[in-house]
Formats: sequence, structure tokens, C-alpha cells
Amino acid sequence: MNRFLVILTVLILMSCKNSTTKPTPFIEQKKMEDILYDMAVLYSIESVSAYSREDTLKKINVSAIYKKYDIDSLTFVSNNRYYVELGDGVYNKMQNNILARLEAAKVIADSLYNKFEANKEDQKAIEDALPQLEAEKTDSVQIQKK
Repeated sequence: MNRFLVILTVLILMSCKNSTTKPTPFIEQKKMEDILYDMAVLYSIESVSAYSREDTLKKINVSAIYKKYDIDSLTFVSNNRYYVELGDGVYNKMQNNILARLEAAKVIADSLYNKFEANKEDQKAIEDALPQLEAEKTDSVQIQKK
């Protein structure tokens, strides 16, 4: 009886293991990371209401990402599920790579923003000083005429 229970338990445990099969069509890991990165950027844009000027900006949506990578939503979902179920921390590593890319992009965006703000301050200083420079130029021309 004990042997029967042990064999039955082993069979049940073996049958519970969920085998992951590659979906068709299969998306390679690097391409899947790129897709997930683009989606993270898209959702970030939407969350900060970057589309407040809809008259001049073309609104990007998920279907544009699918079109960019020549996939459909079912292909994305089945491949995403595959990578989640794959185990060995593969999906976690992918998410960490995406996070690192987002952090690098944030550093670049922040430095560009800081340069823009500094340029705006320089431009404002020039605009503020322009009337005084014009007045000095006029005074200098009048002195030279005398």
C-alpha cells in the first residue's frame, strides 16, 4: 500500500509540472525586450499626459508598436506568457534590462532638459539686456556724430 501511495504521489507531482512550449510565431528574447521597452515608454508618455496638444502630435498607441514589430496582439500575448512561464528568472532578467534602458534614457532626457532650460535662461538674459545694449549703441553713435 505504501509503494502504491509513493508511486501515485510521484505521478501526480510529475503531471502537475506545466511544460512550456514555444508559441508560434516565436519572438526572440531581444526583440521581446524591445517590444516591452517600447510599451513601457508608451505607457509612461500616456501617464504624464504628453498628448495634451493633440492638434500637433500624432497619438501613438499599442497597435503602432505591434505594427512596428510586425506582430499582432495574440502573438504578443502568447510570447509574453511563454517568457513569464519559462522560469529560471528569464522574465525578471528581461524586466531588469528594460529598467536599465529606461534609467539610461531618463539620464539622457534629463541632461537634454537641463541644457534646454539653461539655454532658455541665457536667451532670457539676452532679451533682458538687449534694450540696454541698444541704448548704449545709440548713445555711442550720437557721441561719434558730435
